[in-house]
Amino acid sequence: MNGTKHVGRVGTFVFTVGLGAALAVATAEEASAKPNSDTSSSTSASSTDSTSSSSRDSKSSTGSKSSDHSPNLSVSTNGELRVQKGNATSTSEGTGSVAIAHGDGSAATATGGDHNKAQVNGDNSTAVAGSTPDAGTGGSRNTARVNGDDSTARAGDGDGNTATAIGDSSFADATVGNGNTSTVIGDGSQALTGGTATTGAGDNNTATVTGDNSIAVAGFGDSNTATVTGGDSIALAEGDGNTATVTGDSSFADASFGDNNTATVTGDNSEAITAGSDNTTATVTGNNSEALANGSDNSTATVTGNNSSAFVDFGDSNTATVTGNSSIAAAEGDDNSATVTGNNSEAFAGDGDDNSATVTGNNSLADAGFGDSNTAAVTGNNSVAFAGDGDDNSATVTGDSSEAFATAPTGCSASANGDAQSTSCPS
Repeated sequence: MNGTKHVGRVGTFVFTVGLGAALAVATAEEASAKPNSDTSSSTSASSTDSTSSSSRDSKSSTGSKSSDHSPNLSVSTNGELRVQKGNATSTSEGTGSVAIAHGDGSAATATGGDHNKAQVNGDNSTAVAGSTPDAGTGGSRNTARVNGDDSTARAGDGDGNTATAIGDSSFADATVGNGNTSTVIGDGSQALTGGTATTGAGDNNTATVTGDNSIAVAGFGDSNTATVTGGDSIALAEGDGNTATVTGDSSFADASFGDNNTATVTGDNSEAITAGSDNTTATVTGNNSEALANGSDNSTATVTGNNSSAFVDFGDSNTATVTGNSSIAAAEGDDNSATVTGNNSEAFAGDGDDNSATVTGNNSLADAGFGDSNTAAVTGNNSVAFAGDGDDNSATVTGDSSEAFATAPTGCSASANGDAQSTSCPS
């Protein structure tokens, strides 16, 4: 995401400026500590100090604030504490390690390897790079950055991980693996990548949140991507090569417990799930809708509309598609297809293989199943087509308020053309 690129640039800038300022403070302190052999200069300085002291006493007596505003700043590099002001803390070890904490009660730690960098700008926040409390195995070239209050960023227990938290009360974690990236831009949100000490490592995962009170998790495997843009939403991508994306509020995308799956939501209060599947896609574009794939490989569930549902499960190579509002399409078994184009309509294809159910219209129903190679199709409103209870049945309706039923054990065809028509086979 473009926002992620900017996060890296901003974080680098803040990090560089913070270190420069810290070293400048250290240089100034060393200079002020050196003795001055010039008597006239000393006398002049003494006179100036006396005047300044009198001025401060006068201000104090009038109730003005004290001039003592010591910053909370701590800088540690290459295992050495360079600057310590206030109650911020920093710890480093290893070649090229840098830890900078700037804020009340904040802490930065860069340990457990080389070239780890941890930086905090905010109060009561923590950045850990290298060795983290959960696994403690360490690693090198990890970067953890926080810009906000009460937030945490952790990157480590592996190499080349990056965790960035921009906002308050947020958590970015890229640990137990290599090449993972976790980014939060928002308050009260979480982005998690990698693995755990118990489940094992995960590599090259990316989790990104842009919004408040949202969660993105990518890991427990390799090359997963989870992205949330919105508030109160969740994206989960766990396994290998999975992608979960949410653009909207209070929505859920889950591409987990399988490989090479894609779950995408664009809308509010919607969900797309590919649970226990491989090479499957679930997509929702709309509000209050759902696309669900349960244990169905090489399948597709798609909704474009509001208050609609598409289901594929209990078999492979199924397709369920809804284009419309308050409609349902479900395909169960193998090589089944259910399609709705319209509102308040339903299409079911299942309880067998190679079945097809299609509705084009409103308030209509197409049902093909309870056998194999059945076809039910409706083009019209308030109509019904049923093909099943056997194999190779075909029921077709073209018109409004019509119905066709094909239920022969070995197959038959029933076709209703026109409005208010009814036909069935066997007759």
